[in-house]
Amino acid sequence: MLKTLGKIGILILIAFIGAWFIRTIINIPYAWVTDRMYVRQHQLEHKSNFYNTIFVGSSKTFRGIKPNVFDKNVQKRDKPNIHSLNFGLGGATLGQIYGLTRHLIDNEELKVKNIFFELRTLQTSLQEKAFVKNLHTKRAVIWMYDWQALKFSVRSLWGINDSKFPFFTKIRYTAYFFIKYIDYKLNIGMVTDMLNRKLTSPNYSELGKRGYAPIDYDPAPGIKRLRKKFKKKADNIVKHAKKESIRTFGASLIPNDIHNNEALVQELKGLINYAKSKKIRLIFVAYPMLKAHDYKLLKPIFDRLPSKNKINLTNGAKYPALYKVENCWDDTHTNNKGAHILSEKLAIEFVKLLDKNKNNRSKMKKQVNKNKSK
Repeated sequence: MLKTLGKIGILILIAFIGAWFIRTIINIPYAWVTDRMYVRQHQLEHKSNFYNTIFVGSSKTFRGIKPNVFDKNVQKRDKPNIHSLNFGLGGATLGQIYGLTRHLIDNEELKVKNIFFELRTLQTSLQEKAFVKNLHTKRAVIWMYDWQALKFSVRSLWGINDSKFPFFTKIRYTAYFFIKYIDYKLNIGMVTDMLNRKLTSPNYSELGKRGYAPIDYDPAPGIKRLRKKFKKKADNIVKHAKKESIRTFGASLIPNDIHNNEALVQELKGLINYAKSKKIRLIFVAYPMLKAHDYKLLKPIFDRLPSKNKINLTNGAKYPALYKVENCWDDTHTNNKGAHILSEKLAIEFVKLLDKNKNNRSKMKKQVNKNKSK
């Protein structure tokens, strides 16, 4: 029996070593799985001395942040030159955003100084249909590529305090995570695609304007359907979203129906510290026009993050322009006009954050000198 187990163990070890060897030989770029990611990584690495600021997130980032507008509004406020790239990925889960951020932090060839992380709720990322679809595709390797990513996923999942995620659902999702982790380590179903990508040049038509592409001009039928559906009830949708944003992100007290995920908070704080160790400023951004149930799920996570590492653009009372029908494409995305406004607001809040952090450092320095003189 022991001999049989030993042989099985040796075969498994050989399989893992062989898969690692194949990945090493092919030497595929991290962002190989989609055309848009591939061309963005290519652009970053070939202009590593130019880009110093990256926006990572879902289609809310991809369709909502204009790097040129952001840069212009930061620079005209007498701040250091900012050259940014939009690395938003349509349909990205919180795990994929986490994985991409870690990759950008790890990549020492880049000269990144600021990373804007779109804060998404874990529950939305784990919606049954979308989660399973996302996990069982090549896109899963964006985040499920090492032990730290697996730890983030499992720990955050078990930190959920929600009746929609009972014990056995968490067990099943944990199994999904481990299976996908093993899939990646053994290159299951990926070698042919990896070789094809290695032989393909980046498609720069997918880059857009520094990674940004307005949703207004996308001919995809699904996007057109979302627009048509939104227009039927646009006023009510936006009105309800604004009201919920004020109830949660505009409140000084946390409403009674809000519960925290402390495990996720600690993982995100760990990512802040890791970025800091690489001299990168990581900023979590809460964007406007969330799914109705996401406001109360996101608020406790946002509140527990350090003030110097977060920006709140969600509150409809403070940012009414971001909750106007004419600036929205559908219930969660800005149109081209709305993206311009959102990018301006983000730049203004970023400058405020820089000034606030600078003032705090100055106060701390004065206090230290005062204590020394006693």
